[in-house]
Amino acid sequence: MSPAARGPERVHTNLGEPDPPVDVVHEGYSVLVTRRSGAIGEDPDEGLFDFDCRLLSWWRLTIDGDLPEFVSPLWDGRSRWGGVLRLKTKDGHADGPRLPQDALELTIRRRVGAGMEERLRLTNHSQAPRTATVRLELGATFEDTVEPPTHDRPQQGTTTATWDEANCEIRFDFADAEGDLRVERGLRVRLSPSPHVFLIVVRACASTLSR
Repeated sequence: MSPAARGPERVHTNLGEPDPPVDVVHEGYSVLVTRRSGAIGEDPDEGLFDFDCRLLSWWRLTIDGDLPEFVSPLWDGRSRWGGVLRLKTKDGHADGPRLPQDALELTIRRRVGAGMEERLRLTNHSQAPRTATVRLELGATFEDTVEPPTHDRPQQGTTTATWDEANCEIRFDFADAEGDLRVERGLRVRLSPSPHVFLIVVRACASTLSR
């Protein structure tokens, strides 16, 4: 049967879908594979890749301990990704000042190229003041996409994470040695919070192969 003979097909908008398909954006040697909700890591093919290395392998954001729901994407070119998420509040009442339909809206904008720059904006769609705790979980594995680890050949090397409180920066370092060869890779994540926007800069440190 030809496609035309089957009649019209349903089209899904993904509006409010909690975990829709992935998006891919790239610039140069940097490639970002992310769910449209912004999350990274549920699937081994997701992450921020640079020179065939999976740098950022886990990204998970919660607001007051809850996962916000996906609302809509923000398209802005091949090297940019964005999305709008929403978290409905639980303390609204018909008499106010907080209403049952009140929500917190999270806007995520990412720019890929020699790493990734990310901006998070949290908006309170309520007539009453509100405080919220935003928790961001990050992970790095430095997996090689050319020869990914398997059960028979697990990834070698050691990954460490270091938090720099003064500079609001976390650094992931990977090192592996075999014989007289040594490989070092690194990922630096810097947070620049402002009253309304968090700027997150992810930079890949140069990989070295030394004898």
